[in-house]
Amino acid sequence: MTDLSTDTAPTGCSIIAGAEVRGPGAAFQARVPGSGEPTGPTFGTVSSDQLDEAVRAAREAAADVIDPLAVSTLLGAIADRLEQAGEQILPLADAETALGTTRLTGELARTVGQFRMMARAAGEATRRDHVIDPEGDALTEPALLRTTVPLGVVAVFAASNFPLAFGVAGTDTSAALAGGCPVVAKAHPAQPGTAEMVGRIMTSAVADVGLHPGWISIVHEQGHELGAALVQHQGVDAVAFTGSLRGGRALFDLAAQRPRPIPVYAEMGSLNPVVISPGAAAARGQALADGIAGSFLLGEGQFCTKPGLILLPADDAGAAIRRSLIGKVTERSPAHPLLYDGITRGFGAGLDAVSDVPGVAVHRSPAGDGSRAAVVVAPVDTLLEHRALREEVFGPVTVLVDVDQAQLPAVLDALDPSLTGTLHFEPDEATWATGLADRLARKVGRVIAGGFPTGVRVSPAQHHGGPYPATTAPLHTSVGLAAIDRFRRPVAFQSFDDAALPNWVPRG
Repeated sequence: MTDLSTDTAPTGCSIIAGAEVRGPGAAFQARVPGSGEPTGPTFGTVSSDQLDEAVRAAREAAADVIDPLAVSTLLGAIADRLEQAGEQILPLADAETALGTTRLTGELARTVGQFRMMARAAGEATRRDHVIDPEGDALTEPALLRTTVPLGVVAVFAASNFPLAFGVAGTDTSAALAGGCPVVAKAHPAQPGTAEMVGRIMTSAVADVGLHPGWISIVHEQGHELGAALVQHQGVDAVAFTGSLRGGRALFDLAAQRPRPIPVYAEMGSLNPVVISPGAAAARGQALADGIAGSFLLGEGQFCTKPGLILLPADDAGAAIRRSLIGKVTERSPAHPLLYDGITRGFGAGLDAVSDVPGVAVHRSPAGDGSRAAVVVAPVDTLLEHRALREEVFGPVTVLVDVDQAQLPAVLDALDPSLTGTLHFEPDEATWATGLADRLARKVGRVIAGGFPTGVRVSPAQHHGGPYPATTAPLHTSVGLAAIDRFRRPVAFQSFDDAALPNWVPRG
C-alpha cells in the first residue's frame, strides 16, 4: 500500500480505506468510445482478500457513532473538492466517455449540488424521522420515541451513462453517506480512471475531516464476479445500483439468496411513454416533433428517462409529427459513438429484435462513425401483440404508434411500469388529461405534463423511481432528498427516560 495522493494522474489502483491498492486479478483498461483504443493506466481486479478488507474497514467506520454535523462537514468537503478539481476530472472523463466537456461540466455541477443538498439535510437531521408519543395510560399507552439509525455498509454500483452524477461519487453515494452509511463503491470498468480520481478526492475529504478511512472505498473489476461477491458479502447491508434490467435483477436475486437477505435499490430499464393529445398535435405539432427528437436523441439515447414510445393521435396532425420525426432521423449527420462496446452490442441486438417484428417500418440515420439513430413505426395492434416493441432499447431509438383515442387506456394498461409517463395536451383537454394522468400515476414514478422526461431535477420533491421493472424498490427514489431514506432504518424506544437513551437519540 502507498499513501494516497490527489495531485497525480490515475495509476490503475483501487482505493481501500484510505490507501491505494493494486488489484492482482484480471487486468483491463478503459477504451475510447468508437475506436476501442485503450486509454489510461491498466487496472487490476481486486482480490477477495482486498474486498474483505474494504468491507471490514467500512464496518469499523459504521460502528462509530458519528455526529450528524461531522457527516455534513464530510459531504460539504467532498463537494468543494470536486468543484475545485474540475480541470483534473473533466478531461479524464471525456477521454473515457466522449461525452464532451460541455455535458460533463453540467454533470459535475449536478454532482456537486447533490453533495451540498445532502450536506444540508445531514446537518439539519431533516430525514431522521423523529416522532414522540407521550405516555398515556401506563399499561396500554407507554411513551414511545421513534427515530432512525443508519442501515449499515452500502455497496454502490457505478453507472456508465453518468460517470459523475451516478458514478462512484453519484447520488447513491451521497445519499448513503448522508444517511450515516459507509460506502464500498464498485467502479464501472468503462470509466476506471475517472472513478479513481474521484475516489481520491472523496478519500482526501474523509482524511481531512478526521473520520475513519473506511467510510469510502473504491474497488475495480473487469467482469462481474467481484460485484456478485460484494452483494453476497455478509458485511454489506444494502446495495444501490443504476443500470440494466438484467444487471439489477441479477443483483436483486443474489441478495435474496443470502442467509440474511438485504435490500437492493436498483434503478433499471424504462420505456417512458409519451402521449400526444389531438389538440396538442394540431396546435403545436412541429414543436412537439422538435422536443421529442431532442429528448430521445439526447446523449445518444443513453438516459434512463429516454422516451422510448410515442403514442400519436391517429389523425393528420399525428401523421405530420411522425413524418417530421422520420425526417429528423434520416437526415441526421453521423453522431457520437455509444459509451462502450457493451452498450453498442445491446443497442444493436435490441434494435434487431424490434426490426424483426412483422409489420414495422424502421427508419435509420445515415451510416457514419457514430451510432445510427432510428425511428420505428408500428401499428397499435402490433405493439400490443409483440412484447419487443414494449421493452426499452437503450440507445437512440424510439417507437411511434398511431392510436385511436378510444384505445389509449388499453394501450397504457398493456405497458410495463416505467420511471416516467408524459402527457401533452391543450388547456381545453383537461378532462382527457385527468383520466390518463390517473392511469399513468398507478404505474410510473413521475407524471409529466407538457415537458419531456429527460432531465431530472435534483430537489426535495423529486421521485426518480417506479414499480418493477423500473426499479426493485418502488417506495423509494434514487434522486432527490428522499434518496437518503433508503439508508436509514426506523427504531422505536419505549418507556425510556432521557438519561437512559443513547447519546445520539434526540431528546424531548
